[in-house]
Amino acid sequence: MITNNYIYDRVGVPTLRIVGKGRVIDLHGRSIGFLDESSVYNYNGRHCGWLENGILRDHHGAVSGFMRHAKGPSPLLPLTRLAPLSSLTQIEPIRPIKSLKPIKPIYRLSWSNLDPIQLFDF
Repeated sequence: MITNNYIYDRVGVPTLRIVGKGRVIDLHGRSIGFLDESSVYNYNGRHCGWLENGILRDHHGAVSGFMRHAKGPSPLLPLTRLAPLSSLTQIEPIRPIKSLKPIKPIYRLSWSNLDPIQLFDF
């Protein structure tokens, strides 16, 4: 299981972190989503995208974010910036019933219009 890894945006800024058993938190320690295998969900149970081989993709197959050492089809990934010190992490909310996940799209070699945080809010 992935623990304590950052997700970076299209310019290499750390925006999210994956902790524990696949919980996705923002840099203020707030839970915004979770992993279920390669799918990512928000705490309303909505499927938000996929995280595979360190690449976070939206429902169109475009890259929203990436982790260090990401592999696979993607646009040119920028150098990553230094991650901030970790803040205290809030208690995880109860995970909801998950919506059905859509069919995976063909992976695109372009950036999504949604940054990693927007992907969970959209």
